Amino acid sequence: MDEDEDVPVAAKAGPGMTAEAALRHILQRCCSEIDGHLALVLDSDDAAGPHKARVWLRRTVTALDAFAPVLKRKATAELRAEAKDIFRALGKLRDQDVLLAAVPPEERSAKLEAETARLRVKLRLRLRERNAVLFSPVLARKVEDGSVFRTGERARAMRAAGVGQIAVAALDASWKRCGRRGADIDALRAQALHGFRKDLKTLRYLSEFFTPFLPTEGATTFRAEMQRMQDLLGVATDAQLAKAMRRKSAAVVDRDAVREAIDQATEVWAALRLHRPWWRGGAVKVH
Repeated sequence: MDEDEDVPVAAKAGPGMTAEAALRHILQRCCSEIDGHLALVLDSDDAAGPHKARVWLRRTVTALDAFAPVLKRKATAELRAEAKDIFRALGKLRDQDVLLAAVPPEERSAKLEAETARLRVKLRLRLRERNAVLFSPVLARKVEDGSVFRTGERARAMRAAGVGQIAVAALDASWKRCGRRGADIDALRAQALHGFRKDLKTLRYLSEFFTPFLPTEGATTFRAEMQRMQDLLGVATDAQLAKAMRRKSAAVVDRDAVREAIDQATEVWAALRLHRPWWRGGAVKVH
């Protein structure tokens, strides 16, 4: 499963921070994490490397999208494209690591181990050829020198204003997108289910980004329930991945477990939808 820890990335920030300062704070953390986990990919066989690098690349794209009203479109598009390219490059090894982890060590074939090692070598070569390690320094420089920010009168006003306006707008848009996609989880086919799970990740990341800047009653529970849904749907998406890669191990594909996970995710989502989201003054009740 593509799990990741629920750690607010703007934990040192506080209410009253401007939109520009908040984005600088968030992206500084993202760049630091990407640097560390790409180094892990290049220098070790730790499965956390590709997994966490992808997590923080996705978070970076989420942050850039959320702050789009104050960012230059072309500069942001270039950064997004680079982040997504690196994310995709890491994908095959991440998928292979997921499958490998699902098979007990004593049952892993030499072929499976060799295939994983081959993918790791190939990925390292590709990352070095494209200078992937330069992504974070380039992003950090563009943020530091201000070249990524819009300079029009309206954008300057938004940059100097409190981050709350941008935060609520981004959270509202993500919440509505999840609501549309997740209207009937049970009816979602593989690709749509995968898309819904990605939407949930985006909403949780936004909640992590903006919790320090908004009234927070219910925020912790909300993030926990979003993580729970993500994990439950991961059971189904992992099974679909295994099927696509022609793995037949019962340890990987368990139809009953998939059915139960989707049913539980549907219940969690229905409960969440009964309440106003935390940034709109709602508090999730967990029974």
